Amino acid sequence: MNAFKKENAELPAALEDLITFYGSAEGAERLERWRALSAPATRFVFSGMGTSEFAPYAVRWKLFNKELGCEIVDTGEWQYCGTMAERKTDLVVLISQSGESVELKKLLESAKPERFVAITNDDTSTLARHATLTLPLCAGHEAAITTKTYTNTLALLHLLTEARESNSAMEDARTVLRMCAGLMEHVDESAVQRAADYLMPADYVAFVARGPAFVSARQSALTFMEGLKKTTAAFTGGAFRHGPFESMGPDFRMVVFRAPGTTAVILDKLTDDATRLGGHVIVFDGHPRQLRSSSLTVKVPFLDHRAAESLFPLLAARSHNQLLCELADRLGIDIGSFRYGSKITTVE
Repeated sequence: MNAFKKENAELPAALEDLITFYGSAEGAERLERWRALSAPATRFVFSGMGTSEFAPYAVRWKLFNKELGCEIVDTGEWQYCGTMAERKTDLVVLISQSGESVELKKLLESAKPERFVAITNDDTSTLARHATLTLPLCAGHEAAITTKTYTNTLALLHLLTEARESNSAMEDARTVLRMCAGLMEHVDESAVQRAADYLMPADYVAFVARGPAFVSARQSALTFMEGLKKTTAAFTGGAFRHGPFESMGPDFRMVVFRAPGTTAVILDKLTDDATRLGGHVIVFDGHPRQLRSSSLTVKVPFLDHRAAESLFPLLAARSHNQLLCELADRLGIDIGSFRYGSKITTVE
């Protein structure tokens, strides 16, 4: 078993480790400090690279619906493309698996925010040493393309947005995350294998979603391109209609993430139109209502909870990672190794 497959199997255990830490005295103390720092904030500025940049999209609309600002910034762009004036009611959150990415280190050298929260897997890293508060990801060792770091970042962001509200909301978040850890044990492997056959040769794959599930599309586009060395792209459902839909036909490969929520019906229409035109469409389906389409479906465990839509990316992760593994096997690619870079990016 290569490193990526092994680490994908460890996702539920890594999530349990996160839940256990933030239920401990030390973890609870850090959450209290987070609450004190975040309570006066009216705008949250999240910054990172790769997965660490776009993971906050999972909570963006939750913050927006509470009338809170949410900026998501590529750290490399922040470094070179202009200053960002910090307001007294801003809270900057810098995210990095290693805490040693070249862009973050340069930002800290030249334009260090006055105060910031660090989310990182290494409590002793450069990022952690400069932070006002460090919140560990508890994802353990990770050697391959990001798996455990991704899901634990999603889980921690969910916990933080709930912890800001009240103790009862925080306790409910811990409970529902433990439910997710149990549900993540289940992957429909036969459906994933059929999906891999249906996507071959996977020379180009578009990943489409709406709402918080857009994180799943972004993560998949990143990891499939990194792992398979194929062309991928991520779109919201609306953005895909605005031009890329003209590419649809029998040679087109598309993966749709159908989360619980109000946007499912719009994605169903997109899926129907794509399959009618001959497109090969895979749907990762976490909605309780059955999808009626000729697309191929991979069921994602359904979470019966008010946070079902925002936690869908967490529950879908093992399945889309498994699809990546199956495609790599068919293409004879080792996705557990890097050709030109390394786990920690040191070159801009």
